[in-house]
Amino acid sequence: MELRAIADLCIKHDLIALCDEVYEHLVFGGARHVSLRSLPGMAERAVRLGSAGKTFSFTAWKVGCGMRGGRFVGSWEVACMAVGWGGRP
Repeated sequence: MELRAIADLCIKHDLIALCDEVYEHLVFGGARHVSLRSLPGMAERAVRLGSAGKTFSFTAWKVGCGMRGGRFVGSWEVACMAVGWGGRP
């Protein structure tokens, strides 16, 4: 499985994965979305990005969201403020 290989590399090299999952609800042919964060050892080393506009089909909405483990709390706030599209969680 490709996700497992990515997870193994992240764990081995202590890497953080940034997971763009804004289209997680658009799956076809009986497929199922699997988040990298759901794999063992990845919840604490992955940041999931989502989009309220995509989830609720409001294409004019520019509202994003992020899920992250406790390790990222301080740095997440700094990153969001620095790019101008985020805010306090």
